[in-house]
Amino acid sequence: MTVPPSQEAAGGAAATPPEGRAPLWIAAAAVFDAEGLVSSRGLCRPELRPERPPSWRALFDSPCAGYRRLPLRAKLLLTVAEAAGLALVPEPDEAALVLASTWGSLETDLAFAESLRTDRDLRPALFPYTLPSTCLGEVAIRFRLRGPTLCLSVPPGAEGAALEEGAAFVWGGEAPLALAAVADAVGAGGARAGARSPGARAALAVLAPEPGGLCPLEDLLAAADPWRRLGDRLRSSA
Repeated sequence: MTVPPSQEAAGGAAATPPEGRAPLWIAAAAVFDAEGLVSSRGLCRPELRPERPPSWRALFDSPCAGYRRLPLRAKLLLTVAEAAGLALVPEPDEAALVLASTWGSLETDLAFAESLRTDRDLRPALFPYTLPSTCLGEVAIRFRLRGPTLCLSVPPGAEGAALEEGAAFVWGGEAPLALAAVADAVGAGGARAGARSPGARAALAVLAPEPGGLCPLEDLLAAADPWRRLGDRLRSSA
């Protein structure tokens, strides 16, 4: 389900743990943006660009059935999930999965609508991906996740809501871990439709209550752009 972030998350209140709850840490993470792909597992590929990601086999050893058919946004989300090492996270199956997106499935919506309009290149396989939350299902299938999922539609600059809502799942006792992510992929079609910041990026962070890992969650949330700060931290330690 796609919902706007809660008022609590939008105001930053969720960054503070409730009484009796431990602060959360970034246990694993990956970022794929204009500066390339980088992860907490030591993967650093500054030459890559999210607008044209390489084949799955060029990046990873394990196979990923159906990757080639996916829209770009779903590819990016799967890529950062794999790069972060979700397969190595202890007992991730009950983890909450939260995705924030400004433009959602806009590019796929436009491509599907165009295929209907012209009736020359009908692309029914695109239809499921006209829902912004469908790419969460791809991640859940890939990593056998069974926890709660949430897809947030946020204004530009509010993508940190995914981290806050993920923390709320853990602090509320609904999940032992949270996978917070951001993913947007807007090309020329989206730009023509009014998207002010065309481009592509994705990032994912594993939120865990155990101390250690990359940094405390509150360190990211103190930044104007938490995901940019995450990328900077990953690159400084790569």
